[in-house]
Amino acid sequence: MSASVTDFDTQTFLTDLATEKVGRRFAGGFERIAREMPHLDTQRRQCEEWARTFSRETDKGLYLSGKTGSSKTALAAAIVIDLVSRGFGVEFSNVADLLADVRASYDSDDVATEHEIVEEAAGVDLLVLDDLGAEKITEHSIGILERIIDRRYRALKPIVITSNLDGDALYSEMGDFLNGQRLVSRLCEMVEGVALPARDMRVKKQTTKKEDHAGPRT
Repeated sequence: MSASVTDFDTQTFLTDLATEKVGRRFAGGFERIAREMPHLDTQRRQCEEWARTFSRETDKGLYLSGKTGSSKTALAAAIVIDLVSRGFGVEFSNVADLLADVRASYDSDDVATEHEIVEEAAGVDLLVLDDLGAEKITEHSIGILERIIDRRYRALKPIVITSNLDGDALYSEMGDFLNGQRLVSRLCEMVEGVALPARDMRVKKQTTKKEDHAGPRT
């Protein structure tokens, strides 16, 4: 017998959709972080509480900063999983990929236009921008990001950002550009900072594996 409409598991569908957005590497969300990354307990609790209280009236987002490998993306992905699983509209974009999509729109009629990309990013319940500042910074790229961020600012829509740069470093990178100061100024009003400890989990895991393969020490 084929499954009926009433057999459709909405929660499973939403969870699978969330995992598709962030990638299988980040499946498990806050539970996995609590289990595997106890050193991030304070930051996890802050992000989890923010996600738990999220509503379409939320206007203040988060800025997750830390060195490469500090699990910024894992925390942002956990927020995405939580919110998508509860039915919110969320866009999760690596900044370099978002800008590449915009550039591709100039050369093809078969992909979304720049206007459509900006409209989607500006209109969802939550926008998550991953790795801000890692891309090549140009007047054009800052202009695209500033348009998106300014649209969300004026609409009181929150944003979550991950970056290797803290606020001062971000200003140093972008402050010389025409729209850079405006972008950073908007973000200062839109987000609360979450600083992650400088601990590269990827290097730690590789080191642990090598020690395990080496056998017991004498």
